[in-house]
Amino acid sequence: MPQAMQERDGTFFAPSPEWRSLFDGKSLSQWRFLHDQEIDPRFWTIEDGVIRTLPGGQWGADIITRDTFSDFAFCAEWKVALHGNSGILYNVKEDQWRGQDQLPARVRNAWLTMGGITLLAAALFFVRRGFLKHEMVRALILGMYVAWLAHTIQPFERLLAYAHYMENWKSAGFEMQIYDDASAGASSIEPAHANGALYDIFAPTSVETRPTGSWNESCIVIDGKQVEHWVNGAKVLGYQLESSDLERETARSRYRVIQGLTKKSATRVALQNHDGQLTWFRNLRIRALR
Repeated sequence: MPQAMQERDGTFFAPSPEWRSLFDGKSLSQWRFLHDQEIDPRFWTIEDGVIRTLPGGQWGADIITRDTFSDFAFCAEWKVALHGNSGILYNVKEDQWRGQDQLPARVRNAWLTMGGITLLAAALFFVRRGFLKHEMVRALILGMYVAWLAHTIQPFERLLAYAHYMENWKSAGFEMQIYDDASAGASSIEPAHANGALYDIFAPTSVETRPTGSWNESCIVIDGKQVEHWVNGAKVLGYQLESSDLERETARSRYRVIQGLTKKSATRVALQNHDGQLTWFRNLRIRALR
């Protein structure tokens, strides 16, 4: 019987020689950015033997393991600031946000809108016929165009920057949610967005989050097609890859655009830098199950 199918308790995650450390407290040599990029120190740092995110950009940047894993248990200790939000990702696809998300259509439409209005304003400004030949009318057209441009240019630049972020720095994959449930209050949290959830797909069966600012431990077990989420020594979620339940709920989620996500495959593990929100990680380790 596969280990993940057996009844287990928190002692499975206790220190043992079977665990391989993925962080030595000094360097991130076992991690990288997406697309073989080295980690940018604007987004992540190491302080007193602990990994910490940095608000180095508008949205942050995820880091992923250099190695891939198939059947394994992965654990990380973490803490977040007040109302903090982060995640641990698996079944990671490095290129799946490229052309898969709705954002490129929004960017294309924004380009077309800006180009069309610019051409129309230029035509109205330079055509000197009828009422358009009056200087006051032409000045009004120019003024309206400049005012519209000033109003829209910053959101447009932000949209382009977000498109770049999605394509280059955001890992696509299943996310074990990390969230400061303790400060948010259970009634205000979407169940599938709570700490320990398979984000936006399955809610945890219980909330095991410790008080804000405390260290927590999240563990993911993948053995065959069986997946388990554990928080602070308690199993909070279990499901099967490639199952009809997973296929159905993924199709209802924001992850429906990621091709092959529900299939079993060798994977890297990713740590999320969520909009530069302060998150600390330590004791990152992995254990092969086969």
